[in-house]
Amino acid sequence: MATENMVVAYWERDCLGQGNLFLTDRQLIWINPTSRKGLRLPVPSIVVHAVSASNESFPEPCLFTLIDTSKAGVEYTPEPLDDDGEEIEENEDVKTVAFRLIPADSSHIQDLFATLNKCQELNPEPEEMSDEDYDEDDEECHENGEVDHDEEMNGDQ
Repeated sequence: MATENMVVAYWERDCLGQGNLFLTDRQLIWINPTSRKGLRLPVPSIVVHAVSASNESFPEPCLFTLIDTSKAGVEYTPEPLDDDGEEIEENEDVKTVAFRLIPADSSHIQDLFATLNKCQELNPEPEEMSDEDYDEDDEECHENGEVDHDEEMNGDQ
């Protein structure tokens, strides 16, 4: 769907170098041709994506993505210190990580964002059953939560 060369990638605050970005209908792939290392992320693992302008916490405009590491098959352990050298409480349930992509030509960020939108439309999340989808009339439950199958079969008497 899209290819962009000379894209600098950041995994959280770690610069992975410059590489090539490939957006397919099912994956975001970034490869550093020098180190021959990269990332292959399934589109459903991208929880959020946005065009991000430069700011204090990140000085360059970029395509910001938030990755669900459990869906990406990636293990990530954050560093235990923050920018001020203070200890951060360790959270074993870290499930998301920021992945930023900075193309050499920042005018391409919007196009990459639009392409990623299309990719996500092609990979919708499976819908989970909500409480609203459940019809209470379908089953009679007693206070202890057990279903009386006789009442269910015979109807109310």
